[in-house]
Amino acid sequence: MPFIGETSTLFLGFADDGFFGNVIDDSVIFNTGDANTVKWTAGTPTSQDIWTASFWVKRAEQFATRQNIFGVSSGSHNGHISWAANDTLELYNDDSVLTQQKFTSSVHRDPTAWTHWCISFSGAGPDEVVFEKDGVVQSQTTGTDDTISGGAINKSGADMVIGDWLHPSGVPADMILAQFSFIDGTVYSASDFGEFDANGNWGPKSDTDIRALSFGNNGIFLSNGTDIQAGTDTSGNSQSVTVTGLASSDVVSDSPTNSEDGTVGNFATLNPLNNKSGGTLSEGNLTVLTGVGQYGPIASTLAVPIDSTTIYRAQFTCDADSSGDFFMLGIITDYDVTNSTTTTELGHTANGYAYRGDNGQLRNSDAEVAYGNTYATGDVIDVFIGNGCLFFAKNGTLENGASESEVEAGTTTNAAASGLTGNYYFACSDFSVGQTVTVSANFGQKAWTNSYASISDVGVNSKTIADALAPPITDPSLHFTTVTVTGTGAEQAVTGVGFQPDMLWIKRTTAVEWAIYDSVRGATKEWNFDATNAESTVAQGVKSFDADGFTLGTDASVNASGGTYVVYCFKFDNSSGASNSDGTITTTVAVNADAKMSCGTFSGNATGGATIGHGLGVTPAVVIVKRLDSTGSPQVYHRDLGATKALEMDVAAVPVTTSTRWNDTVPSSTVITLGSSNATNASGTDNMVFYAFADVEGFFASGLYEGNSSADGPVVWAGHRPNVIWSKSIDNGESYYLSAGDAYLDYNPMDAFFIPDLDFAVQTSNAIDILATGFKMKTSNSVTNSSHTRVWFSLAKSPFTGTTSASQQSRAR
Repeated sequence: MPFIGETSTLFLGFADDGFFGNVIDDSVIFNTGDANTVKWTAGTPTSQDIWTASFWVKRAEQFATRQNIFGVSSGSHNGHISWAANDTLELYNDDSVLTQQKFTSSVHRDPTAWTHWCISFSGAGPDEVVFEKDGVVQSQTTGTDDTISGGAINKSGADMVIGDWLHPSGVPADMILAQFSFIDGTVYSASDFGEFDANGNWGPKSDTDIRALSFGNNGIFLSNGTDIQAGTDTSGNSQSVTVTGLASSDVVSDSPTNSEDGTVGNFATLNPLNNKSGGTLSEGNLTVLTGVGQYGPIASTLAVPIDSTTIYRAQFTCDADSSGDFFMLGIITDYDVTNSTTTTELGHTANGYAYRGDNGQLRNSDAEVAYGNTYATGDVIDVFIGNGCLFFAKNGTLENGASESEVEAGTTTNAAASGLTGNYYFACSDFSVGQTVTVSANFGQKAWTNSYASISDVGVNSKTIADALAPPITDPSLHFTTVTVTGTGAEQAVTGVGFQPDMLWIKRTTAVEWAIYDSVRGATKEWNFDATNAESTVAQGVKSFDADGFTLGTDASVNASGGTYVVYCFKFDNSSGASNSDGTITTTVAVNADAKMSCGTFSGNATGGATIGHGLGVTPAVVIVKRLDSTGSPQVYHRDLGATKALEMDVAAVPVTTSTRWNDTVPSSTVITLGSSNATNASGTDNMVFYAFADVEGFFASGLYEGNSSADGPVVWAGHRPNVIWSKSIDNGESYYLSAGDAYLDYNPMDAFFIPDLDFAVQTSNAIDILATGFKMKTSNSVTNSSHTRVWFSLAKSPFTGTTSASQQSRAR
């Protein structure tokens, strides 16, 4: 797996069977409003100046103030490890003489999955503090004093507290926590608590490995949620621990690791990033109090494939309402969430379905039909989806006369809805201005209240979704990656890509044009995104495609001395190309059969309805076609745009509406249909090139989102952590953007993106939060999140889904 330019790694799933020997059985919810604490008193330290803290954490509700994860207080001495108000991780250390503050340079606000942190303090010199996240050292900034000896943390007689700071500034963190270690007297690194698998994915070491470390006098090891809640120290020190406010009901099966049977894994919660309810979240994002005057939906963090045979279950408990029992419980697609507003209730849109409490009706597309019984405060509603069907149950009895056998078989007769396809979130809302409701959700991380003997349902977590999808791509970096290259001005071989690429998109981070190369046309052939030029022969461009990278010549467009280049590397598995006779025009095509990508050349004939074989065996979602022998814009087909329109890659314009580009015919599993336009089918000899991409679970995804010109932009489900995102508005003449790749990823904002239709340098504006399951728009920037409909596609860094093995993990950023 390449690490050129890597800043860190983060994961929701991988497939190296049996690599990790440890499954963390459970975790515990810390809720800000409950003042949950786990406290012990430090004795005489082995060394006050030397310590290490390690823990796995899943962020919950986020506030515009400091959130304290772990803190220490002893008279005038205090310290803490916290989320700062700007979502960086902070170490604060005050010895009453000097105050030290260190922050990670990067921010961390993804609530969809788990992260591991290791923070060490060596007590000497400017590098005494080290932050490591998922096994990778994080860059840091200094808030106040750069060096300090001793300080508050690990001070004799100090109160050591998980969940608070015992200081008036800040609040206890809303979080889900597992496998907490504090080491007194030894500096350890993250590799003492976790390890990478063969694909570069990070996971925990076993309890036995961690207990073998030297904990010192004040060390403690709370290996899972049960131990944290009970205050059971298994470090060998048997610390006397006082637990306040944590009940056994706060222990959940949510975990950064997956059990073989799927009862342990990264579970869905309600998503603060996908919250149109104006509501306040609590209890590890499992409870929401909706806002007055806002009644949009709040969705789950994880989406599930409703058309799979797996039956997913979520359970909602109606805790309270201000009046009228205006509970709305059901499901919604990611696009319909982004298309909802704070005054668009669940069930208002075409792909939102809500079972309404006050009248028992089913709401969809802003219309209602008779469905089931009313429900109110105290009632428990189960929601089942699978086999394309939706069912509800109240207090253990299925609604609308449905039977358990119907749910299990996917029989549509008494279903609330049927024939549904794609990925759906579970969701809830209230229904009226001035109303508020309180709803608690359970996605399987807690014991179900009701049982259904004949329904083989599962909770919503990383393992159960992986079992249902089982995509062919478990390591995307073997098919696509991005690397950064520093130009030398002299011919240079770039290695460490991880495969022999067949296509390179090369962009200098300053204002120079793109350079596009592929092995089917030959290494010296170049064309550009940002110009309508014909293909040119550049003898000193890309010299060759090599086994583990490529060789650059001396041309300034790819290798100027001191220049920084981002290179997008694609693998098509056939460097020489093969003849494809599908269609009416023969193509020379290279195909990646696993990742469902292909590139090829053909001789156009200017005939509408001509077809070319793409070799994928499945229908492509995105196609790019470029004329090589003359000027002309690269043409883009996108599935959600349809075959009646084409995007022109090098201009900031609305899509072209004309039958001459694609002959108003969508691609098939074998061919792409061309119109008579010179842009897609000019007559000539080997004068056209195409690139085709199909949606592949865990690797390539495409779709639509609705921008809103807001820092609280839409959340887009991709089913993977994106490496690269490409997008273009379809109802406004705005530019494309193409993110600069994982070499430029930070936690969380992806700061760097390019504008393919303009000869611009890399742009930075905190535009996008990269999530473990997709991305969220974070700015009103017109290029990325204007109030227009946008098509998008993304290529994965880490898949959400993988194999069904117990070792598949659940990681986040």
